[in-house]
Amino acid sequence: MKWPRPHLPRDVARALQPGARLEILEPTHRSGRLIVETRNMVLLDVGGKIIKVPKMGSVFMLGDGRIVSGSALVGDPVDRTVRAK
Repeated sequence: MKWPRPHLPRDVARALQPGARLEILEPTHRSGRLIVETRNMVLLDVGGKIIKVPKMGSVFMLGDGRIVSGSALVGDPVDRTVRAK
């Protein structure tokens, strides 16, 4: 059974573009620039070092201060941006 994802506002869904500032609040506290977003992972450039962060179980803060649960971001990024209302 597929679990429905929480609804994300359009501006939040589209805020995760390559080059966007992103801060990880849980499970570790890091911040950097988004390189690539895959179905289950986020790759960040943190001071020249690339780290992989799983979306599930993480909490992210976007550059404008909005906090988003990683479970709401799991899935194909293209589907999320197209379906955002």
